[in-house]
Amino acid sequence: MAAPSFEQLVPRWLVQASLGAAILTVPSVILDVVEGLPHTVAVLAHILNWAVWSVFLLTLVVALVRAEHPWQALRANPILPVVVVLTTPIAPAGLQMFRLLRLGALLGAAHHAQRVFSLQGLRYAAIGLGIVVIGGGAVFSAVEHTSQHLSFQEGVWFAIETVTTVGYGDIVPHTEAGRAVAVVVMISGIGTAALVVGAASQRFVNGDEDPAADTAAVADPTMADLQREILALRADVAALRRQIGRSSGAPDP
Repeated sequence: MAAPSFEQLVPRWLVQASLGAAILTVPSVILDVVEGLPHTVAVLAHILNWAVWSVFLLTLVVALVRAEHPWQALRANPILPVVVVLTTPIAPAGLQMFRLLRLGALLGAAHHAQRVFSLQGLRYAAIGLGIVVIGGGAVFSAVEHTSQHLSFQEGVWFAIETVTTVGYGDIVPHTEAGRAVAVVVMISGIGTAALVVGAASQRFVNGDEDPAADTAAVADPTMADLQREILALRADVAALRRQIGRSSGAPDP
């Protein structure tokens, strides 16, 4: 019997937390290693980096505790253990980027891919886009304040220009920290904006249909469901035999 995946062994909320942590890999790593950030921003970036890695560690621990055969589960799911061991926040930034392997593993499942474009996925993508725009704009204005004296509103304007790929060029980063923040906004913001557009487009095409609901409706049946189906089939067969027996004049079995 094949070993279950870690996603099947851990609670649903932990799977969603792992997906969010994987998405935050790029901004958490870049902001943690860049120099020149304000002290408060640098501390928050360091905490975020450790929090992202801790989610992967918690997922691994919970999965192994719940697994009937932990070693078999490890052999069947090698990506997460490798991510936990090699991408600690004290590792080089290049190694930490391998946390993105976890994102590929999570989105590889068909039900997760459908959920991304469901109504729930659209809400999450919209919330994520708002966080990128407002948070990225706030951090950008903070790191560029000494060289450009940007306000919070101007920072948010720069983030909106970036995620929409408009790029008027009226505001550009002048510092290394500002460029690092701009890269984070580009990578995370453009991808999140694309998810919002894709999910919204599918909602318009499919109307009120929700792919996540469809996936839940066709979920694998349980043993109890199969037993009920078998009993129902037996009852139908017995009724057909009695009907055939009456029509042919033969006694009921």
